[in-house]
Order: sequence, then C-alpha cells, then structure tokens
Amino acid sequence: MSRRPDDISQDSTLVFQEGKLIEDEAYIISVYEDPSLCRLTYVAYELESDQVYHLTYSYAQMDEIFQFNSELVNPNNRDGRYHWIIERLDFVLVDLRDNTKTLTLALEKTPETAAPKVKPKQKTGETSQLDAELRAKLVAELQTYDTLALQHELVKSEGARHTFLRELFAKRRIEQLKALQRQVKVDEDREERRTKLMMNKQLLEEKALKFKQEQEARSKTLASIEAMMRQKDLAAVRKLREKKLEEEEQKQVRIAKARRKKMEGRMNMAKQREAAAAKYRETEDLRKHEIEKRNDDIHKVTLKLLEERRRVLDAEIAHKKVRAEKRAQYVMVLEDQLEKRRAAAKLKDEQWTTVEDVRWKRELERETRRTRTEHERWSEMQQQLAQENTRKRMGNEEAVQNFNDEHRSKCKKKAVKIRLQKELDVKRSHHIAEKMAARAKKIKHEQWQKELMPKSKFGMSLLSGAADAKDETPEAQNFKHGEQRDARLKVRDEKIDEKQAKMTKQLQQSQKYRDQQEVEKLRVWKEAEHRRKAALEDGRISREEAQEYAKEVAAHVKLEKAETWDRLEQIRNEKIAHKDLVRLQKVQERYQVRPPGLAIPLNV
Repeated sequence: MSRRPDDISQDSTLVFQEGKLIEDEAYIISVYEDPSLCRLTYVAYELESDQVYHLTYSYAQMDEIFQFNSELVNPNNRDGRYHWIIERLDFVLVDLRDNTKTLTLALEKTPETAAPKVKPKQKTGETSQLDAELRAKLVAELQTYDTLALQHELVKSEGARHTFLRELFAKRRIEQLKALQRQVKVDEDREERRTKLMMNKQLLEEKALKFKQEQEARSKTLASIEAMMRQKDLAAVRKLREKKLEEEEQKQVRIAKARRKKMEGRMNMAKQREAAAAKYRETEDLRKHEIEKRNDDIHKVTLKLLEERRRVLDAEIAHKKVRAEKRAQYVMVLEDQLEKRRAAAKLKDEQWTTVEDVRWKRELERETRRTRTEHERWSEMQQQLAQENTRKRMGNEEAVQNFNDEHRSKCKKKAVKIRLQKELDVKRSHHIAEKMAARAKKIKHEQWQKELMPKSKFGMSLLSGAADAKDETPEAQNFKHGEQRDARLKVRDEKIDEKQAKMTKQLQQSQKYRDQQEVEKLRVWKEAEHRRKAALEDGRISREEAQEYAKEVAAHVKLEKAETWDRLEQIRNEKIAHKDLVRLQKVQERYQVRPPGLAIPLNV
C-alpha cells in the first residue's frame, strides 16, 4: 500500500489502487474520494524516491471528460473511469534545473515498455462478486492498517536494494539529460519555426499590401472607365429619348390631323392614294439623296487615307535605302582597316618568330645544362630524403608499438584487478547473506526454545529432576511422568506445529518474505551474470592477445618488406641515374660532331 499524502483531507477514502510504469519508473496510483467536496484525487507514489504527486478532478470535470465516451459515460462505472484516467497519466517538467515535475493527464495512453500492461477487466452482464456493503467494510478495514509502518518496511536499506537504486538513479539521470537535450532541441526547432512563420507573415503582408495597391489602382481605372461609359450611355439615352419624344409629337400631330380629317369628312380614295404616293416619292428622293451624299463622303475620306498611307510608305522606303547605303560605306571602311591590321600583324609575327627562334635555341642550351645539374642535385636529395623518411618511420612505428604495448598491459592489469574486486564483492555479499541467514535461524531457534519451555512449576520440576510437594507417592510420580507427560507433550507438539505452520504462512504472505525471495533471485542472477561476464572477459582477453600477436607478426613482416623495398629502391635509383648519365654523354658526343646551326630535336 502506498503512503497517504499529508495534504489530503481525512474525510477522503481510498476507492481504487493500481500499479503503473511511467518513464521506466514504478509508481503506485491511488484514487481518493472526498464526497463532502465532490472531488477525486489521483495520487502517484514513487517507490524509489518516496515522493508523492497528485492530480485533483471534480465530479463535473470527470463527467465532461467522459461525456463523449459511450462506455464510460455512466458514472456508476467507477473502476473503468479510474483505470482509463490512470492509463493516461504522465509527468511534465516544470523546472529543468531543479527537476521539478507535475502530474498531468495526457491525450493518449502513456507507453509502458519495462513491464507488460495490466489489461482492465471487461465488464460483462454478470454482476461483481463484492456487493456495496462488503466493499465498504473492506475499505474501512484498509484504513485501519498502519500504512506508515508498512511504508518504513518497504524502504528499508539493504545492500541489493541500494545497488538497484543506484543503477536506477543513474538511468534516471541519463533519461533526464536526454529529456533536457530534447527540450533544448524542441526550443531551437520552435524558434526556427517561429522565425520562418514571421518571415512568411511579413512576406504575406507585403504581398497583401501590393495586391491592395494594385486593386485600388484597378478600381480607380475601372471607376473612370465606368464613369466614361455611363456618360456615353447617358448621352445615347438622352438622344434616343429626344428622338422618341419627337416621334411622339409627330405621331400626336398625325393623329390630330387624322381626327380632324375624319371629322371633316372622308376624302376621295384616289386623292388619298395620290397624296400618299407623292409623299412616298418625296421621301424616297430624300433618302436616295442622303445615301448618295454619305457615299461621297466615305469615298473622299478613303482617298485621303490611301494618300496618307502611300506617303508614309514612300518615306519609310527612302529612309531604309539611306540606312543601307550608309551601312555599306561603313562596312567598306571597316574591311580596309581590318586588312591593314592583318598586314601589320603578319609582319609583326614574322619578326617575332625570327627573334623567338634565336632565343629558343639559346634557351634550349641553357635548359639542357640546368636540367642536368638539377637532375644530379635532385637525385642526391631524393636519396637523402628516402633515408631520412625510413629512419623517421621506423622510429615512429617503434614508439607507437611501445606505447600500445604499455597501454595494453595497463588495461589488462586494470581489467584483472576489476574482475578480482568484483569476485571479492560477490564473495563478501554471499558471506554476509549466509551470516544473516544463520543469525535469523539462530534467533528463530532461540524463540522456538523459549516457546517450548514449560511455564508451570510442575513441568519445571519434571525437567529439572526435583520432587514436587504435591507429588509424594511413587505411583503418582510415575503417572505424572508417564501418561500425562506424553499427552501434554503430544498436545504441545501439535500446538507448536500448528503455530509454526501459521507463522510460516504469514511469513510467506508478508512483503518482506517476497522481498527476500526477490533479493535471492537477484543474487542468483548476478552470480550467473558475473560468471557470464568473466567468461566473456577471458574470451575477449584471449582474442586480444591473439590479435596482438598477429599484429606484431604483421608489423615485423611489413617492416622487413619496407627495409627491403628501400634498399632495392636505392639500388634501382642509382642504376637509373647511371643509365641516364651514360645516355646523356652518348647524345652529347653524337651532336657535338654535327656542324653548327643544325637543329636539335627536343626529345634528346
């Protein structure tokens, strides 16, 4: 059972408890309910450091969390709700320096890698075996337990527990450093993303401002065009309206005339037709006259446009002819200048070639002498450099080999010393465990002897061999030392066996016995692990020795090859130098007998 936090009210009762691994650390999650304040408190107790973290929710907040969960929306499903919350509990670092963290509710289930998850029991149609009254009695009985004593019993210092806690704290520090590095990396990524977002935002604002300016300019242009179109449309509408009014007036005049004529009487049909025909002819004459006039205007305008076009084309053609003549004259001048430059360059090249031939011949003679001298000097320097490099390389390889041998011997001695120290530690812990077991066995035997000692005076007198005042006759004494003693011893043995069985059962059920079993398992595992590591270390040392011997042999062979190569290379260089010298002397003798002024090839 976990320790009850001090900041929780005494009215709160423990209603649920479950174990959980968070970030590879073991916690006991307890749920305390306070009906007076209508709230639930989730308490996480860390087994290694004895620290307590809590998270509080009210009944209303719990209902809001499960309002969209069809399985847990019912408030009566308390165990399911508690298990769902515990699965998603996680820690958040509040202060990286002090390593202060707080308990919070994650969106998803927190992973448990070190131990398998305990699956919640699926609720079926069957009801629970514990009714409400029995559960209330069990909870009240749990409250009467001495949790502080159990807590002190759990955190007692033992050798194996200290070792386990040191390893666990080391892993935790590594994980905290990793978390700190991840936090720094996240901060850098967040700063980079924020910078990119600010740049994108600034770019979008510039684009929006530019688009707004373009839209305003476009709106102004469209407004001006629309105003012009509106004015034009208004002028056209006004003209059409005036025309329509004029037609209406004419129509009214015609209607009035018709009415007036109708009122005066009907005219002769022949006169009406003649008058209509005359009017039609007059209208047709006017229309034809207007059409002819319009055609004449169009013809005049067309002739004027054609004349203007012909004049522009003639001017363009004349301008092109002038430009072509100027271009031809400019090309002729350029060709003359180019021809003069070519002749001057050719003359200059011929003069330079003559001078260069003389200079080249003299330079060739000097280069031949210089090459021979430098070749001899270079050969001597190469020999000296090769000897110096060989000496330095051999010295460096010897120094490196000596350093590696010393370092390897130091590492071997250190590894052997560490292994011996580990063996001594294992033996020491084994002896300590045997002494503790012997001490516990001795204490248990003394306690058993005290329990077996008779408490009455009669039994003491029997055991001591003295006579009792009530036991006067030999028959009574024989009876007491006979049947009654056997009966009492038999009953006493039965009680002792029953009590011993009860104590053994209680010890097996206690947490300390289970802890001792776990410690024994850990000790056996450590011994096996130590033997395995010792075997691996012996194999590794043997492999390293074999590799070192192979490296020494290879280095010796390589050194011999290098010495042989340097010696043969020096002989080869001397032979090549002698061969080149003999060849050069023969060539010089062959060309010295030739007449002066004769060309000498470059591949001499």
